[in-house]
Amino acid sequence: MWQDFLSFRKMVSMSLLKFLYIIVAVGITIGGAITLLRGGVWQGLIAIVIGNLIWRVVCELWILLFSIHKTLVSIEENLKK
Repeated sequence: MWQDFLSFRKMVSMSLLKFLYIIVAVGITIGGAITLLRGGVWQGLIAIVIGNLIWRVVCELWILLFSIHKTLVSIEENLKK
């Protein structure tokens, strides 16, 4: 287990990315809500909806890259057998 971790065969990025997604999404929503309360109705709504949507797409792209890596590692291991 530690050998895989230290040789970068085991990725911790997926768990970290999911945690980071939640933290930033909450931050975007709170920022949009504060903008709404300060009178920027359209700016607040755009920040909440579009900001969270863009952040979601960015995170999904990163997850896609990690999934491709995982699949390639699996293929490599199967070819070695």
